[in-house]
Amino acid sequence: MAPTIDGDVELAEQAIDLLPAKKVSAFSVAALAPGLGLRLAAVGAPLNGTFEIGSINKAITGMLYADAVDRGEVSGSTELREVFDLGLTPAGSVTLDELSQHRSGLRDDVLNPLQRARVILDLLRARNPYHGDVEDLVRKLRKARLTAPVPTYSNLGFAALGHAVAQRTGLNYAELLDRSFPGLDKRGSHPVQGRDEAGRSQEPWDDLEFYPAGGISTDIGAMGDYAGSLLDGSAPGMSALTPTARFDSGTHIGAGWLTSQVDGHTLTWHNGATGGFSSWIGLDRPAKRAVVLLGATSHPMDTTGERLLLA
Repeated sequence: MAPTIDGDVELAEQAIDLLPAKKVSAFSVAALAPGLGLRLAAVGAPLNGTFEIGSINKAITGMLYADAVDRGEVSGSTELREVFDLGLTPAGSVTLDELSQHRSGLRDDVLNPLQRARVILDLLRARNPYHGDVEDLVRKLRKARLTAPVPTYSNLGFAALGHAVAQRTGLNYAELLDRSFPGLDKRGSHPVQGRDEAGRSQEPWDDLEFYPAGGISTDIGAMGDYAGSLLDGSAPGMSALTPTARFDSGTHIGAGWLTSQVDGHTLTWHNGATGGFSSWIGLDRPAKRAVVLLGATSHPMDTTGERLLLA
């Protein structure tokens, strides 16, 4: 049976041709290009269906941080011990600027063996492995070890960054997010069922502890508008997109946002994944083009997103 399509049929069919049908139960796509405006499509889901965007959330948190710096609410040298009760622990000396570029040295492996076993069991049972709040995050930070301050991807680090910025502004993370990007997070509204590549249903990943690192759920219309504000420069915290440090051999990083050279194009991007969702957002800023892909699948969206953006 042919998949149901809502929105721009041509855009939907372009994406369908690039994705493995047996691994992707539903997805939404947004594309922006000069002369074409914003095009939206959903396959196997309605246009207003909400998807978990996973670590694209980190790029958004990077913008919240950059916006707070612009407002004078925090600085890059603000240390975590100035926000949380961390005393003389190693994590206390970590700065917000280090967190924003994954160079704090904060490790994600702060769980004891029993806690790690519970996480593995939850993942095997297609359940949400995260159940904490901000107090749980602070307890993890007190136990966290630091490696050398070289780029090391850290979910714990971005959770700390988002909650720290929120607390310094007198808000919680949801309030901070809504202040800068009102209506972007639509958690609980028209949720699409997340699935792994085998089609197995997954529980939502909607805890508060790691909210700034990957908790947003939203629809393709909101993400398309967000991408448009990035292209025209009207979004708050735009300096987060400017690469200021090397992340790995082929990638540079700003505040959360990654920049790479692909087929002669400079792409600014981030991807995301949870138990039942994968996502990708990419901008070719010189060409004024953008693509967002939200999939109700654990199959990665990166390659398809890049091909659509460069088509």
